[in-house]
Amino acid sequence: MTKETTFFSYSRSDSEFVLKLAKDLRSKGIELWLDQLDIKAGNRWDASIEAAITSASRIVVFLSPVSVASNNVMDEVSFAMETGKTIIPVLLDKCTIPFRLRRLQHIDFTGNYEVGVIQLLEVLGHDPSTVGSQKEKTINKKESKENQEYHWRLAKFTNTEDAYRQYLEGYPDAYFKNQALAAIQKLETSKNKKAANVPENVVVPNHHQDEDEDDYSDIDIDDIVDKASKRFELNGKILKWTIAVILISAIIFAIISIRNKQLKSTKIETATDTAVAVIPATPDQPADTLAKDPEKEQKPAILVEDRINPKWKDIITDEDSQRINNAVNFVTVRLNNLPQKGDYDENDKKSEVLKIIQSKKLAINSEDLVQFKRVRSIQGDENLFIYDYFSCKFKKEEDRIFFKKTTGSQRKSGYLYKKDEFSYVFLGGYSYNNDPLTSYNSENGEAGILYKISPGKLILIFPQTKYGYEILDFIK
Repeated sequence: MTKETTFFSYSRSDSEFVLKLAKDLRSKGIELWLDQLDIKAGNRWDASIEAAITSASRIVVFLSPVSVASNNVMDEVSFAMETGKTIIPVLLDKCTIPFRLRRLQHIDFTGNYEVGVIQLLEVLGHDPSTVGSQKEKTINKKESKENQEYHWRLAKFTNTEDAYRQYLEGYPDAYFKNQALAAIQKLETSKNKKAANVPENVVVPNHHQDEDEDDYSDIDIDDIVDKASKRFELNGKILKWTIAVILISAIIFAIISIRNKQLKSTKIETATDTAVAVIPATPDQPADTLAKDPEKEQKPAILVEDRINPKWKDIITDEDSQRINNAVNFVTVRLNNLPQKGDYDENDKKSEVLKIIQSKKLAINSEDLVQFKRVRSIQGDENLFIYDYFSCKFKKEEDRIFFKKTTGSQRKSGYLYKKDEFSYVFLGGYSYNNDPLTSYNSENGEAGILYKISPGKLILIFPQTKYGYEILDFIK
């Protein structure tokens, strides 16, 4: 391990988030150690952990309700402190921070993931002027722009004059130079208005544009405020009339809507009364059965969501379409190629997952889906990880169904389209914590296929994700 290697200490329940973050940081050139990526098959886990902490220069500890209660995580923190390592707390979920860590400044990942990554990169000493491996000093123009972009986003998030000036000082040929200068001017103007106690919609000349221009010291601020107040008074009267017109329009619209519903109801009753058919009697048919009531003869209505919906074919890529049609076979091959792992319980996990995906597929409809409230993630590539159950929700929306994983660090969401009697096609994406939801057409877009394998279990197979493959296992 190199001198500047960072050790990641976390709870297994947070593995999904930590693995994603580790790969993102490594792509930026950060040297780090993570057991999921760096402990080789056959190595003793406890010896590997001790050696990794000893060799590391710092430790990032991920704080969540589960991790702060974990003896393993707290033992790693204690050992790191005893050996003089720098401790960097990262807050994943709201929890009671251990006493020994409370005085340390933490990085907050409970909100925006991207901002958290930028702040962590800064703490870890990421140099935006170098790209790729540290042995190579050749500057890659594309990645240099990406470095500027995340520093620009950080400046916008902070939204202070100092933040924008630091961005400009760090990048003399800044891509967002004009935007940064405009933001600084806007903040200065706003500050001048507040200092002069002038309403926001009154334009005050910018004294910093040119010190040699006209002197504005003779401006009568009281006169400006008086004129602005009169304008606000006029605007207030206009607003009152506007609200009155809106309310009257709403009342008229409501009356018309109620009247239309009454007319529609009357037409339905009339149609029902006249819909009795009279059929000539036959020797084999009693006369009292000739009058047919359409309501009694009507078949149960088919839910819109339960009809075959081919719209997904217009959205999905050809490559993803082929993958979901062969999802079971694709994942089965990947699972069978996993190596045997000695004393680990990987073999039992592998057998369990193979049994799940190869189960008989049952007929499924929208009424089935809305009953499932819990889901766990099974992720595989070179290793196999099975996580705890989290909350989720299915909701009917017109001719498709919306799905969302509502808790956990990584949250999938998207739409389900009925493919046939036994399956639904999922088109959506994933986001982290409270970040905005993403769609299939976004960078985080994914396609999958959903099956019912028992009255109390569904599976949603993603044959290809950013880091391998994934199976969502649903229970009620």
